[in-house]
Amino acid sequence: MATLERQYSCPTRIRMVAFLKGSLSPEETEKIALHIDECATCSDLLPEIENELAPSPAPPRPIRLPYIDEAACSRLTRLLCTGSGARGRSVETGNTIRIGRFEVVRRLAAGDLSTVFLGNDPLLGRLVALRVPSPHMIGNDRFRRLFVDTGELAQRTCHPNLISVYEVVDDSERPFVVSRYCSGPTLQEWLECFQEILGVVPAIRLVRNLADAAEHAFQHGVLFRSLSPTNVLVDTLGSVDLGALPDAVRISAFELPPTGPNGLPVEAASIGGRPDVAAIGGLLYRLVTGREPTRGGPMRRLVCRGPIPPRRYNPLVPRKLQDIILACLTTSSVGRYATAADLRDDLDRYLPQALSAAGGGA
Repeated sequence: MATLERQYSCPTRIRMVAFLKGSLSPEETEKIALHIDECATCSDLLPEIENELAPSPAPPRPIRLPYIDEAACSRLTRLLCTGSGARGRSVETGNTIRIGRFEVVRRLAAGDLSTVFLGNDPLLGRLVALRVPSPHMIGNDRFRRLFVDTGELAQRTCHPNLISVYEVVDDSERPFVVSRYCSGPTLQEWLECFQEILGVVPAIRLVRNLADAAEHAFQHGVLFRSLSPTNVLVDTLGSVDLGALPDAVRISAFELPPTGPNGLPVEAASIGGRPDVAAIGGLLYRLVTGREPTRGGPMRRLVCRGPIPPRRYNPLVPRKLQDIILACLTTSSVGRYATAADLRDDLDRYLPQALSAAGGGA
């Protein structure tokens, strides 16, 4: 690529603006995109020009459900947990709100399709995670069936890096799923507290375990479409050192597919191949560089052949590991991992070499 840079010098600012506006020929657009991938100066300049071209910011939008305050959380809890106390339905007795036999302690997370509460199981004396449909999905029979089916698929899985599903209650009005409660922080929170970028060996071990979990889930009908440090949990009651981190990560086996307003699943656009492989590759990219794999504006994402090579941001990333990451994220069927098992096996083969290069350390 050094030869390419010598033959094609940096484009002028005017041509960079034309590139972002999409007013160049396809050949010139591709040439500039490839140059940007390998030129640190132009790569740093691109966001500055994009900001200049961006329209005035829109008025701030209301905060979404996952970040509501405690008063709103209380109202949401009472909205979700109303009705008679039969089987899966919920009831409020005094100051205690129950879902089935479980006592609701507090809300853990909320999304577009479901809400997760921390619950107490008085029968077995343990804390659990209770997942219920979001308020706007309650009463939607199609979504109720999808919700229950997803829970039953997750219940069939059994893997050390998957969060177990204990019970699926198919109530006609308010179904819910009971899962193991993981008390630790998210991987994102762990990274922010300890180190923003993982070493090569811990990153390989961690992602290898998640690839194995994803393949196990896929064999039982569960397909992961999104994996990031924010939805990977670290299962611990205390601190986890770097050596123990790969075995402490957990992902939920409950994975709802993208769903339309009618409650039926819809397939999201994919870069090609298994979405779990691309998601795992994106996570590995993030762990060794501290950055997301897709950068730049819409025009650049359309014309670039792939993400910026990880070694641009972290020269300590070995070329072999860079090749593995890019093979997860490529849009071409040539050289792309067909399954998470293929990715796991390639990481297993490369791990001894990475250990040797690191001096045998963990």
